[in-house]
Formats: sequence, C-alpha cells, structure tokens
Amino acid sequence: MKCPKCKNSFSVVVDTRPEPNYQRVRKECSGCGHRYTIYELTTEQYNWQKSIIEKYYQIKQITEDDNVKN
Repeated sequence: MKCPKCKNSFSVVVDTRPEPNYQRVRKECSGCGHRYTIYELTTEQYNWQKSIIEKYYQIKQITEDDNVKN
C-alpha cells in the first residue's frame, strides 16, 4: 500500500494487533515518516466474504439466464 501522504511505496510495520474479524496494522512510511493504520481481514473472514460473493454471482447468473430465455 502506498503512503496516503507522499505516495511512497515503501513502509515499515510498527505495530500489529489482532481483532476478532480483522488485524489492525500500524505502518510508518520510509520516505516521509507518516504513520497510518490499515485493517486486514483474517483468513476466516476473507473466506466467508468470498463465499458470499461467489453465491451472489451464481444467483445473478441464474437470474440472467432466465431473463435471456424469456
């Protein structure tokens, strides 16, 4: 991820804190020293969201196929 302040691509992880559904990661830009926080999904949460999206597109495809037949 690029620094939101100077758009530098290089950063260092300063702190990491696990939460129930995500991981809070504190980063520091190597260029300007700006600190910012990102939130990363846990593997379980990512897989759950991915399965929901896949089911949505399966239902959408079935609906579109039905509309084409009519």
